[in-house]
Amino acid sequence: MEIPYWISSLIFSFSSSITSRLSPDRTLSFHFLEQPPTNWIDNRSGFTPFSTAQREFTRDVFSYFSSIIDVKFVETTTYSGFNTIVLGNNDQGGSGSAGYMTGAPGDEAWGLFMSNVHSGAGQIADPKNSPTFLYTYLHELGHVLGLKHPFGNTLPILSDAEDNFDLTIMTYGSKSPGIQAPTSILLQPLDIAALQYLYGPSKTAANASSDDTYILDHNGRNFIWDGGGTDKLDASASSKRLVLALEPFTQGYFGAAATVLISANGQITINGGTLIEQV
Repeated sequence: MEIPYWISSLIFSFSSSITSRLSPDRTLSFHFLEQPPTNWIDNRSGFTPFSTAQREFTRDVFSYFSSIIDVKFVETTTYSGFNTIVLGNNDQGGSGSAGYMTGAPGDEAWGLFMSNVHSGAGQIADPKNSPTFLYTYLHELGHVLGLKHPFGNTLPILSDAEDNFDLTIMTYGSKSPGIQAPTSILLQPLDIAALQYLYGPSKTAANASSDDTYILDHNGRNFIWDGGGTDKLDASASSKRLVLALEPFTQGYFGAAATVLISANGQITINGGTLIEQV
């Protein structure tokens, strides 16, 4: 099945090289560097370890991610090579960057480096209390797990109508300046759809061990995901015509025809790895 645009617009072409680092027991390791390896070249400049606040925040982010995708993030006290997500700060010069992801094929490491020379370095070191830079961590860790920008020259991309913070943290928000970046640890619907395409839905989320009913809304968005149990879609509150497909990545809809945008009111899609048993 062809990957729908709302997922292909958010995943790196090399995402399979990232997901291949997942262990058979669905584990990804992460490590807070105290010193970079001596053979590194690209990420050593001005290196400093993550602060206590940065470490606590990053653990919270990984814990949240585990409630969305089928991955267990395990902190390690040693760095064991390219299969470990590494985290640290460094001197990113005058680039204006607050942080960057590394981990593409050919890179010397896989992980996240935040700037310790940025004009907001003090806030970067305390992300939980710095809404401006909280988003940067979420955005860059999305890159670490295989998500790309939904804009620019790396096709496909989202339309201007969907390239906004209401739908994805991977945007820069320039197309919809009235929509603000999240100020809490939160993935948006298209982020969740793309990450669940790569990793599947969480098996530890609340909906993974219960039988759930999801009410379909002809006046709202309907991005459906579930981790397990016997689950049901309910459209009884609407009198509109309904076309529904239970296969993941397809587009159902209320009304006469599907719209171009999956985020439009009355559109319905089921994320990868989700099984709906009843309607």
